[in-house]
Amino acid sequence: WIRSTSSEAKLPSSQVLPLESVVHQQFSLLREGAKVTLIGHPNAKAEGDSIEGAKNDLLNVGANEDDIHTISIDLCEEGAPARIVQETVDKFGRIDILINSAGFVSTDATKKGVDCPIDHFDPMMNIHCKAVILLTQSASMYLEERKGSIVNVSSITAMPFMNQIHLYYSMSKSAQDQLTIQMASHLIQKGIRVNAVQPGIVITNIVANSGFKVNQEARECMLKTKGFVPNGRFAVAEDVAKVIIFLADSSQSGFINGARIPVDGGANLMNVQTMFER
Repeated sequence: WIRSTSSEAKLPSSQVLPLESVVHQQFSLLREGAKVTLIGHPNAKAEGDSIEGAKNDLLNVGANEDDIHTISIDLCEEGAPARIVQETVDKFGRIDILINSAGFVSTDATKKGVDCPIDHFDPMMNIHCKAVILLTQSASMYLEERKGSIVNVSSITAMPFMNQIHLYYSMSKSAQDQLTIQMASHLIQKGIRVNAVQPGIVITNIVANSGFKVNQEARECMLKTKGFVPNGRFAVAEDVAKVIIFLADSSQSGFINGARIPVDGGANLMNVQTMFER
């Protein structure tokens, strides 16, 4: 499948979902015999964020190098989605799963509402929406052959209660949820399922780089009273990866289509804005 980072051959998408989650999810797939294409942005140079870093992590936990293909590319570059799909088919012969997990967070996510700089708008929409559409269009012919599945990585910021988050990020994730619904309705006619996960607070590099800092007092309050996340802890990457794998596997979730599943420890049940310092 194709999977992206910084997004049976399975096509997860290019990603800027934290690479910790890529490693968890890809290792689970590789263990089940999948072959994966990992996609990363060329500017992700740090070992912890780079596509090669993710590949090395997989190799270090026992993955077979022949089962991993990496592509360093900007998903928004013209022709990138088609190239990704073609390279995956050339390498592995088929595509069973597409995981659209590419993500983008502004380095100044503290601006709210109409104060958000307009130059943040296009990157958000291009990564979270346009790239999802183009990858899906490019992969759908091969997914139809395999009666495959698509998993979009959205966010609980698409929900109304998350109304103090970066405007364009929330808008783009809301649009991604609507994409999931529309795609599910259309592609099921071709035997392709489409679902989404909505991660909550996962303390990873992408969160740290966004400009948000977790308020220590709020963290302690949450741990003591479960007042912010009812489950009593922040998510780890594996929590999200397990749900992605479940939705991707038609033998486990074959009767689920068009779902948007929160993976947030119950945070969607309350307003969590006070967890962040601005």
